[in-house]
Amino acid sequence: MAPEQAAAPPAETPIRRLAHFWLVDAPRRLNWPLPRVTDILVDGAWTAAWAPVAAFAPLAAFAVGLLAPLLWPGIDTVFSESLPFMMLVSMTALLSGPAGLILWLGYMPATWCWEPGPTPSFGAANLSLTSWSLWRRGLSLTSCSLSRR
Repeated sequence: MAPEQAAAPPAETPIRRLAHFWLVDAPRRLNWPLPRVTDILVDGAWTAAWAPVAAFAPLAAFAVGLLAPLLWPGIDTVFSESLPFMMLVSMTALLSGPAGLILWLGYMPATWCWEPGPTPSFGAANLSLTSWSLWRRGLSLTSCSLSRR
């Protein structure tokens, strides 16, 4: 009888390295300071069988979260105003922990930058720079606000 051949490991590709980052490297680095975030990231380990899904789902979710306050119909103030968007967020978080977390992390800064209201118009998006001074601490924070019409 011929000895059984061991299956060769899959070739290392940029897609597999990115999937490895989301499912192994990021949870390992965040384990001590943020153990609950580590649990969320490890929750998507079942997607490792599909390396492109594991690699690109968090990036696509970040883009959706970042652009949702500007482009998604029905979101005027908070994300819960749009039932379809709430369903998308829930389904994303249920199917992949990393994608759900990254969608939320994309949405949070977007709510600070995409601000409704009258601002000078520069093409499709409106751009305004707002400055907020913290009088007691003497700090000045400047934030970029982009809004839809």
